[in-house]
Amino acid sequence: STDPWVRRARPMFLWMMTASIGMSLMVFPLINAATGKGLVIPEIPEAYLQLFGVGFLGYVGARTWEKTKGRN
Repeated sequence: STDPWVRRARPMFLWMMTASIGMSLMVFPLINAATGKGLVIPEIPEAYLQLFGVGFLGYVGARTWEKTKGRN
């Protein structure tokens, strides 16, 4: 698509998922430690990780299909 919003939709989903997992693993435990609650690393739900995996594999599959069809 020539629309820049459409072209950035799939990569933006991956960046949002990566940022949210990073926040859960790095930032939130540091905030808990700074507020006196201790350095507790939260467990990321399995469904959340599966959503990321399906989204990432879907993105890679769609990009591979587009490239084999000659689209950029």
